[in-house]
Formats: sequence, structure tokens, C-alpha cells
Amino acid sequence: MLLPYSLKSQALSAQTSWGIHGSEPYLTFDGGLTKATNVDELLFIILPDGTKLTPSINTSSGANPIRLSNIRNMLGDIGMVVPLSKNLVNLNDFIIPSNWGKRR
Repeated sequence: MLLPYSLKSQALSAQTSWGIHGSEPYLTFDGGLTKATNVDELLFIILPDGTKLTPSINTSSGANPIRLSNIRNMLGDIGMVVPLSKNLVNLNDFIIPSNWGKRR
């Protein structure tokens, strides 16, 4: 069996010529004060007692619902990224006003 090969083969180096400058990409919704670099920082709720629930620590289910500490608490008392008045929000509505990806 003959395997073709080239005598002029080249390989890529695993080293960079210069150090990498800058930071990893992130989303921000408040002018850069809060940076979302992962799903937990993007999809969270804050309960009226100050407890922050994220996808990685939320153990709620139909059989184990999130319980609020005060019976008078309402949905409006829960802090969320998406305003309560909206059923659906396009991610661009958050990203574009915050100038995501814009060099400063």
C-alpha cells in the first residue's frame, strides 16, 4: 500500500509570538458594572430574601418548588434580568444598547 506524502510539509507552532492582551468576551447590561461570562451570571433570579438562584445551584422541580419566605411576596418581588412586563426578550435588546464587543 502506498501512502502519498509531501516533502514540503509544514506544521503549525503551538506557541504565540506575542502575549494575548485583553479579556475574555462578556455581556453586560448595566454599562459594564456587571459582567456575564457564563450562563449562571446571565440566567439567575434573586428571591426577596436576597437568595440568588442560578442554573447550577437551583434544585427546584415540580415536586420541589422554590418557596418564598414571606407569604405576601409576589412575582414582582423576584429580581430577574428580563423585566416582569415582558413575556419574551430578544437578546439583542440587551447586547446592543450595552455596546457588546465595542472596543473602549
